[in-house]
Amino acid sequence: MKAIKLVVLTILTTFSIELCAWDEVTHAYMTNMIPELIKDAELKQLLQNNLDEYIYGCWYTDTYQYTNNRISSLNPHYIATYGKAFMNYLQKKEIVQQNNYEQLVALYLGSLSHLLEDFWYDSNLNKYQKTKNDKYKGDSKHGAFVAKQNGYLMLKVKRYFPKEDLFNMYKDAGMLQPEFDTIDKFEKLLNAWSNHQYLLLRSLKFINFLGGNQMYNESLWTAGNLKEINGGMQNSAKVAAIFIEEVWKNMRQKQTPKILHADYFEFENKIALLTSVPVNIEDIPIEKIFLLNGSKDTITGSIKQFEHNDRKKGITKYAISFYPAQELKKGEIYNLIVKTNDLFSESFNYKFQPGTYIEKLAKPKPFLSTIGLGLFGFVPILAFAGLFFGIGGIIRFNWSGKNENQKLPVSLFAAQKILQLISVLILLFGFYVLATKGTIIINMSF
Repeated sequence: MKAIKLVVLTILTTFSIELCAWDEVTHAYMTNMIPELIKDAELKQLLQNNLDEYIYGCWYTDTYQYTNNRISSLNPHYIATYGKAFMNYLQKKEIVQQNNYEQLVALYLGSLSHLLEDFWYDSNLNKYQKTKNDKYKGDSKHGAFVAKQNGYLMLKVKRYFPKEDLFNMYKDAGMLQPEFDTIDKFEKLLNAWSNHQYLLLRSLKFINFLGGNQMYNESLWTAGNLKEINGGMQNSAKVAAIFIEEVWKNMRQKQTPKILHADYFEFENKIALLTSVPVNIEDIPIEKIFLLNGSKDTITGSIKQFEHNDRKKGITKYAISFYPAQELKKGEIYNLIVKTNDLFSESFNYKFQPGTYIEKLAKPKPFLSTIGLGLFGFVPILAFAGLFFGIGGIIRFNWSGKNENQKLPVSLFAAQKILQLISVLILLFGFYVLATKGTIIINMSF
């Protein structure tokens, strides 16, 4: 019975809701990379020992959106509110002594990982992708390519809802609204979010089963560059790892503000600088930034606040962008230097060479491997079942309703004919979807 309910719910969800839950696959893929990128041995061990809580923290960041963004006060994307509230909660002495302290830290760092991936990934790769002729843009769709390339659907992560801790964290920060101001109401809300999220994620298996290759083949630039280009998955996972490692150090001992990382984005001709603390462009005077070419000549430029699709989330304060006043030459080595100033007591050097990454298009995948051999694996079974029950009579327009052998009552004979007709319609629909490359199914579900 549970299996039947899941099938029904999956089909209803698939064909009635625009699925943005691919986002969870994209983020789970990147977040799963991060423990191996962490250099601090203790933090690496903590994340590996509490991987379920860490990955679920990544998923938890998006749970709010399954209420149509109605309850924005609990939105884990807002580092200035949620991030600060969670950090303050984790620093309480009585919380540090709790048995589940490591699990809480893993949950928190998982949500920060998602936030940093959104920050670096959305702001760079998604913007670049708009200049390409790909059909499926945005991290909410990229999970389809991850699944196709790796067979990766992170659907086995255990839910981790420490309701008392989350409730008290939000309560201490004054973020609870009257409609969920008791722990029972709060738990009901969290479970409703998560159940909806899990249902959508399960339906992704169905979508991936039906049309993943078609999506892939209509976005070959994205499929070819998604992982390795600056702003892509590997780069964004690295940036998230650097950031959460700094957060971890800060939780244990106050760190001095610093520039953590830089990347050159060739399509915009900009250098993005990730910082450990929120900054404004006036905090780093332009005269403190030097871009030198291979001949040690200084190239002038301008600085801007890092652009993100939602400035309200506060994460834009953790990066600035330097725009050189001229196009940089491919193959030449450049060095960006940020000298010490009132905010940063350490200088920062970043060497890079434009043109080292070569963009590529992925090879198309066989269409039939997904739809022809997937969805329509059961169509021949139904067709043969129809033949077994006398589908030939349908084809010969044997609509008389007479059973020449008089072996079946008229009612059963009529039911047999109806089933035969349904079998024919399913078979014809199957051929139609094949002929149209699954467009009708993909359009209904995305």
